[in-house]
Amino acid sequence: MSLPIINELSKELANLISAGEVVERPASVVKELVENAIDANATNIRIELINSGIKKISVLDNGFGMSKDQIPVAVKPHATSKIKTSQDLFNIATLGFRGEALPSIQSVSKLKISSCTDGISGYFYQYRSSDLIEQGVTSMPIGTKVEVENLFFNTPARLKHLSTESVELSHITTLINRIALANPNIQFTLINNNKIVYQTDGSGDLISLMGQTYGLDVAKNLVKFENKNDLYHIKGYTTTNNVYRSNKNYINIVINNRIIRNLNILFAVTDAYKSIIPVGKYPITILEIKCDPSLIDVNVHPSKMELRFSNNEAIYQAIYQVIRDTLSGKNM
Repeated sequence: MSLPIINELSKELANLISAGEVVERPASVVKELVENAIDANATNIRIELINSGIKKISVLDNGFGMSKDQIPVAVKPHATSKIKTSQDLFNIATLGFRGEALPSIQSVSKLKISSCTDGISGYFYQYRSSDLIEQGVTSMPIGTKVEVENLFFNTPARLKHLSTESVELSHITTLINRIALANPNIQFTLINNNKIVYQTDGSGDLISLMGQTYGLDVAKNLVKFENKNDLYHIKGYTTTNNVYRSNKNYINIVINNRIIRNLNILFAVTDAYKSIIPVGKYPITILEIKCDPSLIDVNVHPSKMELRFSNNEAIYQAIYQVIRDTLSGKNM
């Protein structure tokens, strides 16, 4: 029996493997592109879809843009402007930092990036998988436009397992709802097949935004909570016992402007409602946490939605107590 030979994977194959972790469905692409736009200080982000993003996704922002020379660097694996040293990994202040999103998206789609830094002369690069097929000058305002076509055209197994267009659109709409709640000062527009699906005005009015997202009845039954200690600043809005839902999907957790999933925090919110709302029911909540980036580790998974706290018990108690005290002080 001959010994197996260890071979170095090609760049194309390595990117496809990475794409499997980062790009699960059209919503994954939208998430990465919108987060890049937020990191570019955009105040207006427009997401246009064709067939719920299965055929095409376009994200246009008014951020600071990229120069002609920086665009091709951005699609290289692990190329990023967000971190420079290993120490930066323990002080992440941006939504993106791994440098995996654009090359992962590029490897499984037809990708076009257009960008402008002066509002006069922009430049574009167009790729099919990892191959550059066209580049040139373009006229556009300051900002960046990323267009992703024919997602998973070269990975038919992944394409085959996408859900229906309505389900894929639902995933994207839910995602933009949550990102908008985390960034109420940014104007978002989501369009599918030339029809506006969701739009915010970027006014910063969180109660109005929650009413727009979840309905007027929810907005009328919101209570505000806030607490601050040496480690965490916790604030947000949550519903009284008059309004609740049958699943936990309406509990939105935001830490340092990043939408996250965290069971410990989720339990802190739901435990605070014990004996207040029926068993098996859950509140509608937007929970914002501000803390020193060194207290959390966001480098857990390529999706950047999972994170670890340096002290799980401390954050649980802080959240549980402020929500419980707020609810106890209300005549419900």
